[in-house]
Amino acid sequence: MGWWRQRSRKAKIWLIVGAVLAVFVIIGALAPSEEGGDNGGANPPPAAQPQPEPEPEPEPPAPEPPPPPPPPPPPPSNRADDDNEPHVGSNRPVVVDTLEWRVLGVTTADALGNEFARESADGVYVVVKLRVTNGKDESVTVSSGQMTYEVGGKKYETDGDGTSALSIGGDEETFLLKDLGPDVSTTGSVAFDVPPATLKQNPEVCLGEVGFGSTKGCIELPV
Repeated sequence: MGWWRQRSRKAKIWLIVGAVLAVFVIIGALAPSEEGGDNGGANPPPAAQPQPEPEPEPEPPAPEPPPPPPPPPPPPSNRADDDNEPHVGSNRPVVVDTLEWRVLGVTTADALGNEFARESADGVYVVVKLRVTNGKDESVTVSSGQMTYEVGGKKYETDGDGTSALSIGGDEETFLLKDLGPDVSTTGSVAFDVPPATLKQNPEVCLGEVGFGSTKGCIELPV
């Protein structure tokens, strides 16, 4: 009987040891693997990292506006002096020696005057009607000798016979030694005997200064 008891105690001890080992085995089986976790040992997928938002592209700089166009140049002076000889259109005046001249009209004719004083042109008569205003502080004497018909660098003096025919025939007032007081205006006509071809070459009437100076200004003739 003593032997049996001893054997029985050993069996109980082994039974307890076996149970404890079984418990550890079960616990080990249930515990997740340190390397694989719950996915059977495979490495877990890396956690998704938040992607930074792309920075907006900088807007290109606005193009600079083009510079404003330069202002138009002022019209050339219509006042004649030693450094300026104005050449203006038919609708503009010129100022020469403080006298302001303006073209009022232009006509052409083969002959001028009437049955008592009639003159025929060698070429064609160009009759220019002008108005002059005296800007001086004293009276001046204007005459047809201050006026020339110019085209292509050629000059034609007033035609005395044709201009006299204008006056004698009573057709036009002329500038025959006409006195003009300060701030006074007057009109008159002069005749030029010129080749007909010059009418198509942009002719001008040029007005000189009082006296013997060379200053002048020119106005285009609308012929």
